[in-house]
Amino acid sequence: MNKNISLNYQIRINLLKKLKDAIFANQNEILQALKEDMNKSHYETTLTEIIPTIAEINFFLSKKQSRIKFKKVGGIFSKYGYIYNPRGNVLIINSWNYPFQLLFIPLVGSIIAGNYNTLKFHPYLNKLNKVMEKIILQIDSENRYIKIDKFSTIEETLQDFTFDFVFFTGSYATSQIILKNIDINKTDYCFELGGKSPFIVTKDANIKKAAKMFIYAKMMNFGQTCVAPDYIFIDKAISNLFMQKVDKLLEKIIEKDPSLKELVNLIPLNKAEVLEHSLGAKKLNDKKVMPKFFKENNLDSAAYKEEIFAPIAPIFEYEHICEFEQVYKLNPNPLSMYIFSKSKKDQNFFTSFIAGNYMINNTMGILENNKLSFGGIKQSGKGRYRGFASLELFSHKSSYTQIRFDLLFKLKNLPYTVKKEKILNLYLKMLKFFKF
Repeated sequence: MNKNISLNYQIRINLLKKLKDAIFANQNEILQALKEDMNKSHYETTLTEIIPTIAEINFFLSKKQSRIKFKKVGGIFSKYGYIYNPRGNVLIINSWNYPFQLLFIPLVGSIIAGNYNTLKFHPYLNKLNKVMEKIILQIDSENRYIKIDKFSTIEETLQDFTFDFVFFTGSYATSQIILKNIDINKTDYCFELGGKSPFIVTKDANIKKAAKMFIYAKMMNFGQTCVAPDYIFIDKAISNLFMQKVDKLLEKIIEKDPSLKELVNLIPLNKAEVLEHSLGAKKLNDKKVMPKFFKENNLDSAAYKEEIFAPIAPIFEYEHICEFEQVYKLNPNPLSMYIFSKSKKDQNFFTSFIAGNYMINNTMGILENNKLSFGGIKQSGKGRYRGFASLELFSHKSSYTQIRFDLLFKLKNLPYTVKKEKILNLYLKMLKFFKF
């Protein structure tokens, strides 16, 4: 791969078209592979893996070449804007929880930006990795633009080759391993991590809707989603009613969806045991625990120490919303914040606390709109992607000007005369009284 040679626009579009065709051609194999690797239902795989990936491809296929390479920002007598040039050689490191879309959605952005790509699969997914490798070979049989990394560890991958950009989805601990093995002066990076995302319910919230949205967000992929609610912060006056509705909804869902009873999720080995001892979860085997939501106002509890990443959540009952500051300080800068409230004042209070993404009276909505970028802050990540944000992330964004007629050139040019100074001061006065 030659990082000094950019992929021309037609190659980029052809790769995306081939990728789309290959996904549909291998759809049944994708569904079956995730069923065998994760016992993931065909419905959830279609909803959370295949559809988002196809939507991202369609987003860029619908855009004109001029918009992909140049963004105009105005100018009457001049042309101002940004030029997007590829970063070069990009490494995309996959995660295990949504292994299909978390590999291919960033790849779509990197392809449209014109990069050469190396893909590192997660070792947990034996069946799916074979299907994904097949898809890559179908769109680039000679590995001219996309190749698959075969090293067993991230350290080996990074020591073997210097990449211009690294895109990683996964844990904070692994992100630190990556940082130790790259030269940040030569290699830029994007980390999509996680954190403890709060699910906030105020007294005036629509409790029935909040309960439905909580179950939807928390039970998707059995709680193993980076943006899943990690703890509930709720007004004490409505806490019992909210949990009654959550319990009833969960009961109905498990009755109607047999896959939830049998779900063998990929909670890492021994994690189920840790959850059993620290949070009182009911362990069914090394990789499976039953859903558990419990009241816990002790901030020294293990429930508030680190991201849970399972169908378990502590409930902090508050008497005044200002108590949120104390809870937030333990785990600042979450990837997402869910706020269920009808009060604008309360909404504004909670959004004054920094988070990667905010969702008001909604969950997961930000992931369903590729006009919105997605990403974390500090502990929850660095960099944002999806839609045009992916184009910018995987590109060098350079400012561009083409001056056709500069009205003020004579005024700006040497020599600085008394007459010019008077005109300049007059212009300054105009700026002072300019009304927006």
